[in-house]
Amino acid sequence: IGVSSRHSCTALPTRPPNMWSTWPVALAGAAAVAAGHPAPISDALLSSTLAEVLAHADVSQGPRIAPAWTANVTQLFGASSLGYQVGSYAYDQAGRRWRATMCSNNTIFHASGDMLCFDQLSVDLHGASPFDTNLTVGTGSGTVCREEPYPFSDTFGLLSLATKTGSSSVAGVLCDLWYAAVTTPQGQNITASACVAADGVPRE
Repeated sequence: IGVSSRHSCTALPTRPPNMWSTWPVALAGAAAVAAGHPAPISDALLSSTLAEVLAHADVSQGPRIAPAWTANVTQLFGASSLGYQVGSYAYDQAGRRWRATMCSNNTIFHASGDMLCFDQLSVDLHGASPFDTNLTVGTGSGTVCREEPYPFSDTFGLLSLATKTGSSSVAGVLCDLWYAAVTTPQGQNITASACVAADGVPRE
């Protein structure tokens, strides 16, 4: 599948803080602590925490996820102003890698909209580098590519702890509903859900 190579990111001589993660987490963390709740954790810590949770858990109860597949996808981020993104997703379980390429028409700055595109590739480098993830934003000459200090995390790994909660259908395809929930040592509650078809490919 189409995840055989990494983006051509140029390493920066000095790495500034990852503003997308650091600032929201810091602000949300202060608010959470003030309210008496556990502070949010960064994406990097979340990835490593999930890996640790899965390494010490019985991962035999969840759905069978197909080992390699590609799919057309529609995604909605937590920030609704980004709108729905449409693109493709490639998953390679044995190779421990995945790639998501998606675009949306963003109307924040212009009524007619601007194409906002993300191309994210994550590959398990087995400790050879702390930068398992690359993120490319934009298109054409305006493209910016950055190596991210996030360890590889299997997108569907948490489903290995899931229990079946029912059945449904997506676009006319029958699928089983699965739900998983864990609490990290930091006190964070993490959940995952999916509707997995008979072919092992999640439909939702």
